[in-house]
Amino acid sequence: MSWTTSPSSAAASTRWSSATSSSTSATPTASSAPLRPWLADDGALVCSIPNVGHWSVVLPLLTQDRWPYADAGLLDRTHVHFFTLTEAELMLRDCGFTVESATMTLAQSPPPTVDHLTRFLTALGTDEQTTRQRLTAYQYLLVARPKFL
Repeated sequence: MSWTTSPSSAAASTRWSSATSSSTSATPTASSAPLRPWLADDGALVCSIPNVGHWSVVLPLLTQDRWPYADAGLLDRTHVHFFTLTEAELMLRDCGFTVESATMTLAQSPPPTVDHLTRFLTALGTDEQTTRQRLTAYQYLLVARPKFL
């Protein structure tokens, strides 16, 4: 994405929706940061972020040494950058935004193996509720607003 001019305040948008640009860009910060001048001061950036920490990605990696790309879904062949919730929030912060809210979507019921993995990770010191949420979130919906210095 290349932006050559900055919009006038009258042309600035109050909301940008970013469904896939962060995960399909080799440099997501470089593609997200230029959006800031195009967003009104009271605007919001809405991002749908696929969760690479979802059990359907983590379990094949841990149990079968597999990272199976597909034509659609979390490991879509067009994705060149992968995010957890923490990494998505850091990317937005680095682009000059503050995450105002984060919600998750669920795709399907997890197999019983997720309960075992949750207990194992909890025994290693993670919070049980947070761990389960991270393993079952299929994607995150983040609303971010511009940071003002």
